[in-house]
Amino acid sequence: MQVRAETSGQTIEQIRRRGETCNETMPDIAGMRDETWRYGRARQDRMHKANVRTNREVQGWRDPRGGGVVELPQYCQHAWQLRDGSYVLTDDPNFDPGRDIGMAGKEPRAHARPSARALRAARYSVRLRASGGLRAK
Repeated sequence: MQVRAETSGQTIEQIRRRGETCNETMPDIAGMRDETWRYGRARQDRMHKANVRTNREVQGWRDPRGGGVVELPQYCQHAWQLRDGSYVLTDDPNFDPGRDIGMAGKEPRAHARPSARALRAARYSVRLRASGGLRAK
């Protein structure tokens, strides 16, 4: 009878410890799940935006003045934003709006998508956090 009571006490203690462990790890697991969901959602959003741009035949360019992204037709290799805010599109790499049309302008850069390396690094860090290798902040 005493052995049963002792065994029951040990069982109850083990159940209590497991409960504490679950309570301690639950926020970390929820954070990892949430981060994984956000990463997947952001990836789907990027893919959707790329598909829409492809269908509309536009390309994102960094606005040299405002810093945002402006969408211009993708059939030209070079674009210039003029002082008045309008854009000139050309395939001529030697085009200079100040020289050729008498109006100063800035050449925006093509909007860079995240590199494959950066995307792999982001996926790797999510996997590390999920495996307990890194702690979510």
